[in-house]
Amino acid sequence: MPETKRKSPDFFKSLNSFARHSHQTIWLATGFLESGQRQRSLMILCLDGEFHRIATTISEAMVAQIRLQWWRDEIENILAGKETQQTDPALSLEGLLLDHRVDPQRILDLINAYDDVIAGDEPDYGGALFRLLMDIADTEETRCANLLGRYFQTANAGAPDRQSLDGLKQCLQEKNDARWPWMCLLEFAADWQSKAEAHALVRRWRYWKAFLAGEKRLLRKL
Repeated sequence: MPETKRKSPDFFKSLNSFARHSHQTIWLATGFLESGQRQRSLMILCLDGEFHRIATTISEAMVAQIRLQWWRDEIENILAGKETQQTDPALSLEGLLLDHRVDPQRILDLINAYDDVIAGDEPDYGGALFRLLMDIADTEETRCANLLGRYFQTANAGAPDRQSLDGLKQCLQEKNDARWPWMCLLEFAADWQSKAEAHALVRRWRYWKAFLAGEKRLLRKL
């Protein structure tokens, strides 16, 4: 049964392996989440990886847009009780909608952001991704998720948005424990901009040290 596969240890091992290789830095934060939130985040990263693949590797824009439209339709199909494909991305979508009750609009926001990538418009995939990952429920959390996503996106593009970074410093000063695993990713802010590729063990060590050191140390570094 699909539900059994979706909840099996092997499924989450596969998601973890994918996230570790495709979202090398963001994946580090998932290790500091409680089990349910970690599984939810791995599903999100799996979906994001699939949308990114569609938007960046399919040369024909119309074909890529059709592929993304399939995912929009699949949201409706799953909510209508129809069985989905037995692939990791499709089962991740199913798990997010049925097990974690994620707002479908949040997933549509991520799809639409990658549609903007295909169209050559100004995308907001960073904000859409972190709004999902941080599981925000109020305006203040939305602000911090948007800022982190914006800075992550612009820094990786080589043009970091300093205004976003200033806003993130304010978010750090608020010392929100639920937010901290994600905010701690700012330890790698300089790496995003320079596209530095530190060894996996070095990244883990740096994240672990930053996580334990807390917000004040990270603020001084930024």
